[in-house]
Amino acid sequence: MTTHESPIQLLKGTGHRLTSQRVLILEAIRSLGGHVTVEQIHQRVIERNPAIDQATVYRTVRLLEETGILDR
Repeated sequence: MTTHESPIQLLKGTGHRLTSQRVLILEAIRSLGGHVTVEQIHQRVIERNPAIDQATVYRTVRLLEETGILDR
């Protein structure tokens, strides 16, 4: 990230919806810190919402990469 905006502000700024699933995924990424896998993110997310499947995490991570919010 090159700006000082939060990932949530950046996501809103790209015109994408800010869903509760996306917020949980962003929070999981932030809390895990460093280089993490989708599987690690998913494990953290399902602690708070077991209904979120791994495909949702993959789609969200891809969206965050495409919008420049997350670096691979």
